[in-house]
Amino acid sequence: AHQIVYLPGDTSFNESFATSVEREGIRRWLRRGNDGEKIIAAEANILRQQQFVELVTDYRDRFGSLYKSDLLDEEKREGKAQLQEDLRQSYRDLKRDWNGYDGYDNWFSQSLNNAQLATVSSYNELVPYFNDLLIQSDNNLDLFFEKVRSVANLDRSDREERLQDYL
Repeated sequence: AHQIVYLPGDTSFNESFATSVEREGIRRWLRRGNDGEKIIAAEANILRQQQFVELVTDYRDRFGSLYKSDLLDEEKREGKAQLQEDLRQSYRDLKRDWNGYDGYDNWFSQSLNNAQLATVSSYNELVPYFNDLLIQSDNNLDLFFEKVRSVANLDRSDREERLQDYL
């Protein structure tokens, strides 16, 4: 995907585009093989990834609100510790829904700092935009890539305005 469209300095655009193309490529490759079990497994994996991203993005926003609040530093530290525990508990709840799938355990074994949360969000926050653009292109990759190029060619402020609903 980076060979098709790449915007220097715009990680969210580049990585979300790449993720969208990757997922669509996997879907097409699996459908070509007509292996129903692999298709179901891949779709389940994509759903888990989307749920993971939604969870992390939600908590990134909660952490952001905490840090911007007027609370005293000690209260913010306590709030941070509580949010970290709440995030881990929410993940444990998701794992139950996923029948014990533990593919994100290593990620959650880390300290859950701002950079870690922001990275997940920035690499995925525009995936819904690119998925919608693919649908608007009738799943025609050539047309999709053409539309992505046209968005990439907008000046930064126009592009950000176009993408605002997805950020």
